[in-house]
Amino acid sequence: MTDTQVVDDESAGRPEEGVVQQRLVAGFSSDALLHRMLAAADALTIAAVAVIVGVVALFITYTADEVAAAQDTKEALDAGEL
Repeated sequence: MTDTQVVDDESAGRPEEGVVQQRLVAGFSSDALLHRMLAAADALTIAAVAVIVGVVALFITYTADEVAAAQDTKEALDAGEL
């Protein structure tokens, strides 16, 4: 329930107690609840992606020989030898 709706309800002759009661029963307005749900979904999505990246990183393994070969190739490319 927005502030505008509260003012409209009061000017329409509804007692403010009814408006307060509606707020207490509803707990959150639909917009606030939606925003909280979307924020929670965003946080869960980011956490899930982080877990997936971590699991994939566990399976990426390079031996010392592979790293040395890659460094030699990079140095050769930088020097213009290849």
